[in-house]
Amino acid sequence: MIMTNYKSTEARANWSFGLLPAGPLILFLFFATALHAQTLNDYLQIAGENNPTLQARYKAYESAMQRVTQAASLPDPRLSLAYFVSPVETRVGPQNAKLSLMQQFPWFGTLKERGMLATSYAELKYTEFIEYRNKLFFDVKSSYYDLYELYREIEVVRENLDLLHSFENMVKVKYENGKGSMADLIRVQMRIESLETEHAILLKKIKPLSVKFNALLHRAPGDTVLIADTLAVLEKDRMQPGSEELAKNPQIMAWMKRLDMSILEESLAKKSGLPQFAAGLDYVWVGQRSDVELSGNGKNVLMPMVSASIPIYRKKYRAAEEEARLNYQQYELEKTGREELLTSLYDKYRFDLESSIDNSHLYQELYQKADHALRILTSEYSTGQGDFVELLRMDEELLKYKLAFEKSLAGQHKSRAGLDYILGK
Repeated sequence: MIMTNYKSTEARANWSFGLLPAGPLILFLFFATALHAQTLNDYLQIAGENNPTLQARYKAYESAMQRVTQAASLPDPRLSLAYFVSPVETRVGPQNAKLSLMQQFPWFGTLKERGMLATSYAELKYTEFIEYRNKLFFDVKSSYYDLYELYREIEVVRENLDLLHSFENMVKVKYENGKGSMADLIRVQMRIESLETEHAILLKKIKPLSVKFNALLHRAPGDTVLIADTLAVLEKDRMQPGSEELAKNPQIMAWMKRLDMSILEESLAKKSGLPQFAAGLDYVWVGQRSDVELSGNGKNVLMPMVSASIPIYRKKYRAAEEEARLNYQQYELEKTGREELLTSLYDKYRFDLESSIDNSHLYQELYQKADHALRILTSEYSTGQGDFVELLRMDEELLKYKLAFEKSLAGQHKSRAGLDYILGK
């Protein structure tokens, strides 16, 4: 059995639902509840705190930050100890052992650029985290508005069923008094059966949508979800995004970071083709000669050393530079393509938003007129002057306009969520 709870306050009312064991009947209950109301912003916060993939993206950023110190550090110095099994005889005595300490230094500015490259990589990971967060929030909003649309559709159909049952009772009374026809009674009962089937199908849609919503929040599939009972009609947005607005989109920011990284990679490739230096000390233990007296006899040796690499195999360095340049061109083209795609998506969402706003005003006006006409037809039929077929037709019109209004209302909020996502809000 699917149970739907309805909470109403002066400020707003909320739908809530939970999944209970299926039974032979489907009940649709409305009752006041003291359950703490959760807004869409509350759900976004829950998703941000609980979603495991989002947490993994942030861990990737934190991990990348640890590379900055590693990249900007000198390599460890090398310490070696040598013992001469057969001492090397020198004029001042035999060399017994040697201790060497060597520190290597890359070309000037290499360590700084390595640190900058590692920092850019960490920033890239952070923009990817922000992009996934924004996409997650967009998905949560879309799922939330899908549930809103479903709940409103269920309520509208339920209200229309109540209205049809009142028509059925009215027709029965007239038929029993000899003023109505059996055909009218059959017509309204057929309409009721059709709507009840539609209503049952709508109720079955709650479970998959709620499971999807709770999955985004990393919650149990059957956890209760509260949905606001109404949404505000939005205003049209005439802004056309330029490069400055699109630059706030994490996807564009990520490509900008990749461009910066490719510039640094080219510079580092050039520096790798320059000599690397090393400085060190050798300390040699020298034994004393016993067969002769000499100045400095047995004196240990301290020898400073400097070395440099000779990068003569140039092909690999030129290839690394060319790779970085090609990467830059690739990232620039992909960034341009992404900007064009985001601009087209923005235009689509804006068109959908404006169309939904126009439709919501239209359907609201048509609903009010249909409701007024239905009241007139109901009054005429009750006094024996109206046509019951026309009454049912107008009821169908009323239901159609009400459902279309709720659909357009949910649609404009989904479009607004899409615009916010494109602009990186």
